[in-house]
Amino acid sequence: MKIGILGAGKVGGALGRAWAKQGHEVMFSSRDPQSDRMQALVSEAGEPSQAGTVTETVAFGDVIVIAIPWGGALEDAMSQIDDWTGKVVMDTTNRFNSDDSPGKEIKGMVTVPTVKAFNTIGFEQMENPVFENTTMTVCGDEEAKTAIAPLVADLGFDMVDAGPIDNAHLLEAMAELWVYLMYNKKVGRKIAWQLLKA
Repeated sequence: MKIGILGAGKVGGALGRAWAKQGHEVMFSSRDPQSDRMQALVSEAGEPSQAGTVTETVAFGDVIVIAIPWGGALEDAMSQIDDWTGKVVMDTTNRFNSDDSPGKEIKGMVTVPTVKAFNTIGFEQMENPVFENTTMTVCGDEEAKTAIAPLVADLGFDMVDAGPIDNAHLLEAMAELWVYLMYNKKVGRKIAWQLLKA
């Protein structure tokens, strides 16, 4: 599958490297695709990964992963894209202390099948998981959930359908609790969610 990743930080980098190792074609976006940092990321990910501009990355991918922190950079990147036709969008972002759900806002920006995923655990678990059968809670449009299901499975996660994109705030609350436990209860970053079924 062709995956365009908007954002080449910890989350975008981890997901891109992990999917490239599974044989997916990955393009990371950057203001400067030829920078030393981006070329190092491409080298780490290996074939068949590459770097491009935001517009090149969206044109390239079948699935577009949004992994840019909320703020000016995200809004700037999204404003560069006029046509999302034929794309599936995966939102991995979180924004705490806000009444607005990032997942619902992203959906409003792109008007194509959208899903919320990979926002409830630390980036390390995306690339080098220390647990088996970790739950990956996903919500969004049915077409988008179907499209990303193989990508979730490829990284070793147990995908759980959490309903429509209107439930994105529930996943974002899970992320906020994850961060609270990590920082305030000093449990460390090697924690993850698992849904147990009787």
